[in-house]
Amino acid sequence: MASRNTEAMLEITGIDPNGIERDLNRAEMLLRQEAMKHRSGILITRHSQTRFTVAVSGSVPYGVTQELSAW
Repeated sequence: MASRNTEAMLEITGIDPNGIERDLNRAEMLLRQEAMKHRSGILITRHSQTRFTVAVSGSVPYGVTQELSAW
């Protein structure tokens, strides 16, 4: 597992589904405060089987977490 923090986005990579789920949940919790500050939602994007991003997004309604598959 590796993660990279760039402003209001975290990148999650991994091969173990349980580890990925745990890391995605942790990333969502970490970004929740930032999303609340900006009255935005959180977007979880799947880029491949092993790579995801979790980001504060103005296109997602406040208080909502949406998932998107981009591969």
